[in-house]
Amino acid sequence: RILHPVHDAIGLWLTSIVCEIWFAISWILDQFPKWLPIDRETYLDRLSLRYEQEGEPNMLAPVDVFVSTVDPMKEPPLVTGNTLLSILAMDYPVEKISCYLSDDGASMCTFEAMS
Repeated sequence: RILHPVHDAIGLWLTSIVCEIWFAISWILDQFPKWLPIDRETYLDRLSLRYEQEGEPNMLAPVDVFVSTVDPMKEPPLVTGNTLLSILAMDYPVEKISCYLSDDGASMCTFEAMS
C-alpha cells in the first residue's frame, strides 16, 4: 500500500497509511508487557513491620468493598454469597474492612440467600 499510492485520492491514501502506522506502533507498545512480564514478590514480614507496630494502633487504611448484583438468574446467589465470604475472609483487620452488597434488582431470592 505504501509503494502503490492512489493518485486520485491522495488524502484518503495518506490517512490510511497514517492510521496503519499508528495501529502498528500501538500494537507493538501493547505487546511489550506481554514479552517481559514483571513478577513481583510480596514480603508479608516487611508489610507487617511497616503497618503493624507494637503498642500503636494498626496503620492500615480502611477498605470498603462494594458488591453489586442485579439478576439472580445471571448472577446466582451462591456466587454472590461466595464472593462476600471471600471478601470477609481476607487477612485484614476486621475493624478496617467493610463489605456492602447492593442488589439493584431487589431480588427476593438474593435477599433470602444472604440473610
